[in-house]
Amino acid sequence: MGGTTAMVGMGLLLAQEGKHVVLVDTDIEAPGLSSLFFPENAINRGTLDCFLENRIGAAGKISDYTLSYDVNTVVDQASGSLTVIPAGRVDKNYLSKLARIDFQEYQPNSLSESLKSLLEDIDKAYPDTDYILLDARAGFHDLGGVTLGRIPHGDVLFGSHSDPSWSGIQQAVRYAGRIQGEEDEKMFLIMAASMSESRFSERYSGYLESFLRRSYEVFLECYYGSSPPSLMAQGDAHYPVTIDYHPALNQNLHFYPMPGVSEEVCRAQIALVMEKPYQELTERIQAQFQ
Repeated sequence: MGGTTAMVGMGLLLAQEGKHVVLVDTDIEAPGLSSLFFPENAINRGTLDCFLENRIGAAGKISDYTLSYDVNTVVDQASGSLTVIPAGRVDKNYLSKLARIDFQEYQPNSLSESLKSLLEDIDKAYPDTDYILLDARAGFHDLGGVTLGRIPHGDVLFGSHSDPSWSGIQQAVRYAGRIQGEEDEKMFLIMAASMSESRFSERYSGYLESFLRRSYEVFLECYYGSSPPSLMAQGDAHYPVTIDYHPALNQNLHFYPMPGVSEEVCRAQIALVMEKPYQELTERIQAQFQ
């Protein structure tokens, strides 16, 4: 499935393990992260507001932009925490704010510095934070480039079989390979085959084999050095985590009780994003910090 769903699943799994996690929605052109956790009237400000206010030196406290999600209400034995920074409140003023942020991409390093400032504020306000997960929009654009660049420790790349998808993946892998050639610290990548065939489908093995070979070719060309791993080296960057297609996850998801959505339904939806593929993604990320 999509990157937002996967990030939420990873955040919930980490919180269940006792980790303190902050989820940040940088997909300001198509915000959707916060709607999974909160009703729209609970959202006042977010990353869009923070970036605009930071630019003029008027950024508020980090708590002005954050919302706390009570994991324990829907995830059993969760000893960690989940804090969400939404993109912002989508109201009549949102598009005008977005137009102002679009102008920033013409200012050298403006968005990069704004995001760095936000992450530093998170670190100061929530010193116990174990993981900060950024939800970035698919494709190449201003914030997509920032979140793929030198700021994160690593990136999870979601791809499908389409040629446009692989064109973008190749550019992203090449960019990451260039960065690791320039920096002392390696930026890790994890491939995810999203919207793939069901594991019970007759076409599943063929889909995985084709995706794996294409991924390996890209990483050989753009990322691996003189001693690349083998094609079947599970756990290496090119070897994909496969995210099965699940029709229930294509519906409107709500991880909070609301009219028409009971706590039982919430728990059932959350269970879907905490299944094996998302567990594997979470384990791959955790392995990078051991």
